[in-house]
Amino acid sequence: MIKYYNMSSVYASPLEGLPSFPTFTPIRAAMKETIERYTHKFPRYSDYNFFSMLTYDVFNSLQISVLNNNLVVIFRDYISLKPFYSFIGVSQVLETTHILLNESAKNGYGDALKLVPQTTIDQLPPDNRNKLTVTEDPDNNDYIYSLKDYVNLSGKEYRSHREKIHRFKKKYPDIDIRRVDLASIGKDALELFSLWKSNKIKSGNKVDGIEREAFRRAVEYAKLFNLITIGVYDKEKLIAISVVDVTNNYPTGAFIKADTSYGEIFRFTQHAKAEVLLKNGFIEMNCEQDLGIQNLRESKESWHPIKYLKKYIVGEA
Repeated sequence: MIKYYNMSSVYASPLEGLPSFPTFTPIRAAMKETIERYTHKFPRYSDYNFFSMLTYDVFNSLQISVLNNNLVVIFRDYISLKPFYSFIGVSQVLETTHILLNESAKNGYGDALKLVPQTTIDQLPPDNRNKLTVTEDPDNNDYIYSLKDYVNLSGKEYRSHREKIHRFKKKYPDIDIRRVDLASIGKDALELFSLWKSNKIKSGNKVDGIEREAFRRAVEYAKLFNLITIGVYDKEKLIAISVVDVTNNYPTGAFIKADTSYGEIFRFTQHAKAEVLLKNGFIEMNCEQDLGIQNLRESKESWHPIKYLKKYIVGEA
């Protein structure tokens, strides 16, 4: 069923201080409160999570504007790095879409908008949808998990996870899980990232150089955000880290890195993260998209998401 939002509740929190389209401005840390006050009215799409937006803006190229009380963003494609337009909002969606498509073509950004949330798509008038091509983008749908299911691992569908986590605990009985402050352990965290990267390259896998800078920015901006950071230690050696941003009482997984010489360390750390979140009273978590990377997709599917936050590619018909 299409959900039409209460426009008065959206207009009650305008995007004060942000430029009106077609003027854009680079994203800045000082915009955190304004943008989060707006985006918290919608499902927690990872692309519009301010922590993600700020940390992954490694080229200082992310631009924002306001059109018809919708938040417009010029992102870079996570794989190709090519810029494109997207927006989130529920006001005059059809008009906003056509304006942005025209602007995108004019500026050489392509003939489609990307990462357009289901929330926004639902506001397109049904009798006008034939004027647009609206295509689901499964590579960028967010995975949403029940923390209770993630932690309990009940049923045959979780058998492999149960067995491998049990073997990990038996092999490494002295492993310690700690809630840590990312800013305080930044040096150790970055060294762990470098070790993960080195091990990944040695195993013949490609590594996205952008993520290293994004992680460094996460350390730099950590104190501005409500982060739950879990460190996994072997004695006093940091062997894994998981960083979760909590915005408006909703957790979104951001980074997870580990020393892969410890077999099944990622599986163990993912489970440990969910345990900490569940103990802190959260019900579900967003673990972002898989970007069409097959092994990442298989891993995310193996934890059995309860739903997806869907996103779309939109063009002129």
